[in-house]
Amino acid sequence: MPSRRRYLAGVATVGTAAIAGCTADSGHDAAADAASDATDWPTLAHDAANTGYNPKGRGPESGVRERWSIELTAATTPPVVADDRVYVPSGDDLHCFAKADGSEVWTHSFDDGDAMVLWSAPTVRDGRVYVSGGNADSLRVLDAETGERVREFGTRGEVSAAPRFGRDGERVFVVTRDGWVHCFDLEEGAESWRTELFGHVVAPVAVAQHSFHLYVATEGGEVYALSKDDGEGAWRQKVPGTIQVAPAVVGRGVYVLPSGGNVHRLSTADAGAVEWTSESRAFGEHHLAVADGRVIATDGDGLLAIDAESGTTDWTVSTPDNVNCAPAVAGDTVYVGDESGRVHAVKTSGGTGFGGVRVGARRWKTDLGGRVREGVTVADGRLYAYTAPSEEPTRLHALEEP
Repeated sequence: MPSRRRYLAGVATVGTAAIAGCTADSGHDAAADAASDATDWPTLAHDAANTGYNPKGRGPESGVRERWSIELTAATTPPVVADDRVYVPSGDDLHCFAKADGSEVWTHSFDDGDAMVLWSAPTVRDGRVYVSGGNADSLRVLDAETGERVREFGTRGEVSAAPRFGRDGERVFVVTRDGWVHCFDLEEGAESWRTELFGHVVAPVAVAQHSFHLYVATEGGEVYALSKDDGEGAWRQKVPGTIQVAPAVVGRGVYVLPSGGNVHRLSTADAGAVEWTSESRAFGEHHLAVADGRVIATDGDGLLAIDAESGTTDWTVSTPDNVNCAPAVAGDTVYVGDESGRVHAVKTSGGTGFGGVRVGARRWKTDLGGRVREGVTVADGRLYAYTAPSEEPTRLHALEEP
C-alpha cells in the first residue's frame, strides 16, 4: 500500500513529464470509444469513463408511450439496466425488476443492523452485481440471477460511489467516503492495492480504457491521476470549488464539474493542466455527458452543450421548469427530465440556430405527472425515469416508442 509520502513522491517525480494515455483527441469517435460497445446501461453514467453516452444503443426518437410503471419506497440513483433486468437502489434494499414488464425478480436487503440508505448505484458485469454494503465498509458482490451474496471485499470505510472495472474486467476499482481508493483482483479474490487521498470522495473514479491511469476527484476540488497497476500518483490538479460528480475521461481530456458550475477540461498529456474553463455555468450536482464532440450538462433552466475542444457554449435548450436530473445520451439524442414532470428528447446537435434561439432541436416531450429527479437511463430502445409527485410515492417509468 503506497503511503501518503510515497504518493507525493510519485507526484513530484512524474510532474509535468507524466506519460499521456494512448488515446486519440477528444471528439465523437473518442467518446464512442470511451463509452464501449454496451447497448445496456450497466452502471451510473453508462460506463467506466463516465461518459453518460450509449453510442450503440437507442431510445425513443419519434415519440413515446409508457410500457409500465411501478411504485418504489425511494430512489437515490438513476436505474441500472443490464441483461434484461432493471436494478434500483431503494432505501436499504436493492431491487431487481424484469425489463419486459417491471415484475420483481428479487430484492437484496442491506439492513444488516446499521446499514444505511444505498446512495451509490450498482455496477453489473458478467452475471454479477457489485454494490456498496452500506455501513458494512465493504463492496458486496451479488449473483445477478438470484440476488444472493457470493463475495464481499472489505474497504477502509463506506463505499461511496459506483464501482468501476478495468478494460479486461479482472480488476474492480472502488472509492470510500474517507478518501481511500481500492483495487481488487477478481480472479485472486484479494486486494491488489489501496491508496489514501487527501479529502472525501463521493463520485466514481473514471477509468481510461486505453491508458495506464484512472482519475479520481475529491470533494475538496482536487483531481488525481493514479496508476491502474499500483495506485501510484502521476499528477494532481486543483480546481475551484468542491466536486461531487464523477469526472469523465474522453481522449486526452478529463472533464470535471465542480460546485461553481464551470466545466474544466484537464489534459492527460500535460500533467492535468487546465486546457479550458467553460464560459457558461452548469448545475454541479449531476454528472456530465460527453458525446458528438460536446460536453452536455444541465444549467437549471434546461440543457447546456459545450464544445469539447474549446469550452465555448455550443447551444442551450430551455425547459418549462427547472431541471434537477442528470442527462443521458443515446445515439444522437439527449434525454432529460424537469421539475414539472416532463421528459424531453433533444438532438445532440441542438438543431439549428444561435445560442438560446434554436429551431428543430426537440424530438419530443411527455408529461409523467410528477417531478423527474436523479437522472434518466436509456437502453435497448427504452428510457427509464423516476417521478416524485408531492406527497405521493416515487415511481419508476419505462418508456418506449409507440
